[in-house]
Amino acid sequence: MKTIAVLTDFSERSAHAAKFALLIAQKIRANVLLYNSFQIPELVGIGRHRGNHDYSEFKNKSKSNLRALSQELRDYFKETVHQPSFTPMIDFQCEEGVVANAVAELEENEDIVLLVIGTHGTDNEQAFLMGNNCLQIIDSANTPLLIVPENTLLKPVEKFVLATDASMSDIDYVVSLSGLAKYFLAEVSVINIIDDFSINEHKELNEHKFKQAIVENMINQNIQYKSVTSYDIKGGFDWIMANINLDVMAMIHRKSSQYDYFLKSSLTKNMANSTDIPLLVFPYPVERLPKF
Repeated sequence: MKTIAVLTDFSERSAHAAKFALLIAQKIRANVLLYNSFQIPELVGIGRHRGNHDYSEFKNKSKSNLRALSQELRDYFKETVHQPSFTPMIDFQCEEGVVANAVAELEENEDIVLLVIGTHGTDNEQAFLMGNNCLQIIDSANTPLLIVPENTLLKPVEKFVLATDASMSDIDYVVSLSGLAKYFLAEVSVINIIDDFSINEHKELNEHKFKQAIVENMINQNIQYKSVTSYDIKGGFDWIMANINLDVMAMIHRKSSQYDYFLKSSLTKNMANSTDIPLLVFPYPVERLPKF
């Protein structure tokens, strides 16, 4: 059964992200797995070291919080979704360790099609911790990661935007995103960000092949294509945010690329806090992409 895994730290922003994930799960007919990574402080210097008792205490506390969050989500779903055609099952899991390190273990479950995490808030300590988690998870994940700002509206998604550089390898990502969008009857806008004002035959031919491949692989008829020319990647994203009414921004995470640099620098500067638009990050390269 398809599953959405929500990485939670039990903050209000994590609970908000979990509600957004639950609404997606209902649409795509998936279950929800709440996951918490807990860490036990080393009590060196105050008379004792950690032991089995510490592990049991922290794990039981995590389970108790997960149980409470599960019930909160069930109550929210009952109040919000009337006469649902599908009701997601909500399960939970917790393990000791750093959340970014747990991603690989989670991904051993091939039913998981999406990871979800809330963005960092405005308080400095929590912002630092959650910001680092986002960056580490982006680098380690082989599953699409949805990063949900705490002020995202809990409503159906009507428009996805995928930022691309028109590489032919991106076609698989267009297909995957279209598969997700079809459950919402949502539009998909594929935006080719060109960070060069010069025009040449090679560039025009590549763009023509890319658009033709979209048509040939189209599984969602509601796909639009547009190219945007800017002096840099950031300018292209700024244009998208200013000129397109979107509900989810999607991008492909290629390490050591301009997109990667933009993504990391934006998160560390708390860009996500200035917008209510969730960011869907696709890993690249990856053996398989979910068809949803």
